[in-house]
Amino acid sequence: MILVLSGYYGNSQSLLTVLDGLEKPNGTPFSIQLNPTSTPTGCTSQTITLKIGKLTYMPASSTIPPEVIVIPQTTNGETTLTISGIVNEKEGVSRTIIIGAQFAPGTCDGVIQQITASIVSTGCNSTPVAATPITVTSKTLNNARVSLYKSSEEQDLEPYCLRKMIKYTLTAHNGSNNIGFTIMDAKFYLELDKCAEIIGIYKRDTYESVDPVITAGANVQTAVFNIPDLKLSLYGDYQYYDLYVRYPCLDGVNDCTSGYKKISAYVKGKSCGADISSPIVNVQTQISTSNSLCGDLSCGGGSGGGTTPIVILQSQLRCVTDCNTDSYVYFYLYTSPLNFSYPNQKFIVDLPMGLNVTGSGYRSTPCGSIFKITYLNSAGERSPIPYSGSLTRKVEFETSCSLMQPSNSFVIYFNYDKVNPPASEAKLSFNYKFTSDEKVITSGSNAAQPKKCSPALYSDLRVKKAATTYEAATDVNGLPGEIFTYVVRIYNFSTGDTNTVLSDVLNQNLEYAGGFKYYGANGKLQDLLANKSFTIPDIGTVAVAVPKVGESGTIVLSGFDFPCTSKTLDFQFNVRVKDHVTAGTVIRNFVEIPVSSVWGSNLTYIRITPLTYVKSKMFVKCALADEWKDTGINVKNGEEVDFKMQITNAGSNPILLSELINLKPQPNDQYEFGSGARKSTFKINYTCSLPEISTSLKTIPAVSFQYAQNAVTMDRDMLCPPQTSGNVPNWTAPCGLDANWLKATFPKNFTLAPGDFVSLVYKAKISGDSGVANNSFAFKVVDSNGNCNIVSDNSNVLAITNDGVGIGCNSCTLTNPNAAAIKKLVENLLNNIITRLINGETDAQINGTQPNELFLLKPYITSGGGDKIYHFSSVRNAQNKITGIRFSFSANSENDVSFLEENGLLYNPEIGSVDNSYLKVDSSVFVSPDQYLTTCRKVTDENGNVSSGTDCKNRTEVRFVNFCPDQFCVPANGEIKVIAP
Repeated sequence: MILVLSGYYGNSQSLLTVLDGLEKPNGTPFSIQLNPTSTPTGCTSQTITLKIGKLTYMPASSTIPPEVIVIPQTTNGETTLTISGIVNEKEGVSRTIIIGAQFAPGTCDGVIQQITASIVSTGCNSTPVAATPITVTSKTLNNARVSLYKSSEEQDLEPYCLRKMIKYTLTAHNGSNNIGFTIMDAKFYLELDKCAEIIGIYKRDTYESVDPVITAGANVQTAVFNIPDLKLSLYGDYQYYDLYVRYPCLDGVNDCTSGYKKISAYVKGKSCGADISSPIVNVQTQISTSNSLCGDLSCGGGSGGGTTPIVILQSQLRCVTDCNTDSYVYFYLYTSPLNFSYPNQKFIVDLPMGLNVTGSGYRSTPCGSIFKITYLNSAGERSPIPYSGSLTRKVEFETSCSLMQPSNSFVIYFNYDKVNPPASEAKLSFNYKFTSDEKVITSGSNAAQPKKCSPALYSDLRVKKAATTYEAATDVNGLPGEIFTYVVRIYNFSTGDTNTVLSDVLNQNLEYAGGFKYYGANGKLQDLLANKSFTIPDIGTVAVAVPKVGESGTIVLSGFDFPCTSKTLDFQFNVRVKDHVTAGTVIRNFVEIPVSSVWGSNLTYIRITPLTYVKSKMFVKCALADEWKDTGINVKNGEEVDFKMQITNAGSNPILLSELINLKPQPNDQYEFGSGARKSTFKINYTCSLPEISTSLKTIPAVSFQYAQNAVTMDRDMLCPPQTSGNVPNWTAPCGLDANWLKATFPKNFTLAPGDFVSLVYKAKISGDSGVANNSFAFKVVDSNGNCNIVSDNSNVLAITNDGVGIGCNSCTLTNPNAAAIKKLVENLLNNIITRLINGETDAQINGTQPNELFLLKPYITSGGGDKIYHFSSVRNAQNKITGIRFSFSANSENDVSFLEENGLLYNPEIGSVDNSYLKVDSSVFVSPDQYLTTCRKVTDENGNVSSGTDCKNRTEVRFVNFCPDQFCVPANGEIKVIAP
């Protein structure tokens, strides 16, 4: 299938266009649109030469039809793209090819680049045609930015009293995604109130000063310090700093007043030789001089700020009887910038009873040295590794480094002692002591409590498009009709769980699409098939309930245990996005975990992207037949046939349908889109009966019909854009044998929502003794804004054949009232045989059986058999797919029924049956019981893709069945009784 833009038929579309303006930011892909238009039929293909100069070709940002080949070549920094494989189709048809390109990251503003394109046709006498050149210019926003905010532990303390030390975090950064410029010679600027005292500006989470230059003004003081160049990069360049400020005590000279004190921050530097500056950001801090709130604020009233280190405990203590008993405690030692020098440091932790220490760690010192870790037992003996069991009673961290950081951390890892564990949910006390030169600086005790013992299951849910090999993600884009795979992993983080129930309620915009698989004991994905459960060691038997394929519902896994020995359960299944889902819809999904679990499930999202997409399809049948064909039928002169033109909104955006147009088949005819030869050899005239409209909508639209006698070259002014040749249509002609064109006009703003369709059926009469008449149609569809940018499939072409051999529309089955019932009996017998075969029965088990479906068909078998299945055989290919089935109704004949499928029978193993399309029998071509009734099927490849044509390699053949009996027999109480017509 080739995707084209249906709005781009005709020659008015420019070959070369740059979308969305001509000023382009560096490092950002933009779209160069090419619209090659098919040339006369003597040409076989086209090649475009696109020169983009110093721009970078971006394949990932390009939209290129599958058959088109793009070869880039760069010489001396100049890039040329050779775009070939543009197959010539109907004359005047214009395709769209999108080429992504960009200015290189860091390109200075004002750089220009000319883009040129030329096209040449091959297979015919053609000269290259050059498009008008287009010039683009580099223009990029300055991405230098700063941020300034109070640190999290300070934010809830306003108003701040004088002498209170306040910590701010400063950030200078250059934007991400390689968009912008490297900022050279960068400096960070801070402007503060004149009474603010800058205690220090340091690199983030250190006491390494940036050596600011501080200048005092009348009301404002400025601090300036150098920072590294802010480099342009994919992920952005960030520089972080800490600012410590306080507003001093009252000395009667330069006293601060209550109110908000502003700090401003910005960055200056150079880029492309010019000065560059970030926007200024401000932060306000409320200061209080109230004695009632802050006490004595005079300089003789005390220091007002502590310098003793503070210790905070953070812990992760598992349930005492947990499956996963790895636990830890973190001690954070926070120091003040007023005092961060402590020689010969030691941090000592006394442990509560019942813990088995397994290891410990720390944050490196500012000196770059390490801590010496020593483990002590109850006797005071020392070891460089933990003692076995619960014998470790203390852990000591020691270093000769004198310097500290704002935040220093020590961690101890442990399990619970299996012999004497702590009491469940008991508070465990950890005593600590920090010393310098053996002098105690601070000490204390912090308590931690193990978690409550309960199951803790977590669902890691991912989603991906079923037809891709991409890694599953939590957030993907999709379209109506697409099939997705949900990949689920259930984690067990806590105690063992029993009688577990997991459920996934499908979103109302999804339907189950089968494909349930699980990871078995061998570690490989296995199909659920038609089973209702699967078994995995330790977990046991998992009962599975799924909705019917094609329906919404709930996937449920239940009745299994989740012991400590099993940490994960993995399964996956497919869903299909329903046809009527619109762009902008977000489809959320999660797995419901039992209420007893303290964990849960993450969310996944399928976001429906905008796509304006139309499918057009044409069908034909004999006037008395019931089933439509989308390839063609065999006819005879003078017979009446029905044609159906169908438009379906297969996208996610609404569309506006205004007109359908058909040129009746006739010698020297053309396709309605373009002017390519349709190559019919006889006419099929309109019968002039009123066409019929059907639709998925609740209300059938009021459609008007008009006819024209214009020649096959008539202007198609209703197309989008119009196609003109000077042959102006005259839609006032009456319908008759001279009518060549039929047009259906829909009401103004007639809208088809996603998934909706409308069909037009008109009657026609064969006028020709031999040959082929090809039929098709065209349409005018625009998006909701009235634009022609509609993606559409190339419409099928019907081949109506009069070969003088086929029965045409004269089969007795078209008038016999019993024919439909006999056809159903044959299809039921095929279903019985194929279903048994795919569910595991062997040829020997099927041969000789007497299925009820055969019993019901027996009165219409003309060879005298029908008591049981004879001579049954099946054939499979290397992939074990069924490619052939044969059997007979009697011992004296062979191959009365044969079923051939070249690439192998496809079926859903969960359902255990085949799609009804395999079982169809075309009784409309029935001649006599002694001749094979042959039903041709379309070719389906191993991935389930269906080809548009058929050579009848895939077929069902049946003989010795009378599809036109005078009487029809129905079973009653095990006997066959005759129902007279």
